[in-house]
Amino acid sequence: MDATVFASPSPTPTLTVMLMLFSASEDSAEVLRTFEESDLKVEIIESYCPEKCLGVPHALHAKVGQRAAPGKSVPGCKTRLLTHQLQAMEFILKLESPESTTLSTFWRSSTCQWLRQAFHHTATTGRTTKQINHNSQGSILADNMGLGKTLTSLALILTSKNAAESFATMKERNTRRL
Repeated sequence: MDATVFASPSPTPTLTVMLMLFSASEDSAEVLRTFEESDLKVEIIESYCPEKCLGVPHALHAKVGQRAAPGKSVPGCKTRLLTHQLQAMEFILKLESPESTTLSTFWRSSTCQWLRQAFHHTATTGRTTKQINHNSQGSILADNMGLGKTLTSLALILTSKNAAESFATMKERNTRRL
């Protein structure tokens, strides 16, 4: 068993305990039933990597050891993306959208108060001459090794290819008018 504890002081104090419990496959149904009867929430750990846990498969049901089928395909990409790769791609697309408020919402949260103070201190002491933009678009894809960052990035490029081509065409037309 492995355990991690998270505490959040605001807005309402919460305590989250994450357990990774390993059991023999023949006992998995009983273990899951015990969690259900105790009103404990059981969730899939999307980034779980069996290779780092002695090859123990991840399971939330009695069919332990059966690997989930890959997720949906992206037009133009021959390889189907796994759930965590699709989630990463959708998150990045959301952050890159001009309408996105995800990053600015995160930036204004109490979690980032120390970071905001550090940035403002840097700006006010003259260590930087640039104005800090809190409405940036974009992100960094930083998964563990072997989880498919390259595939996720290529799928992201394929997904946004049409929008990029239409933007380039529009910019070219606007340049000709000037």
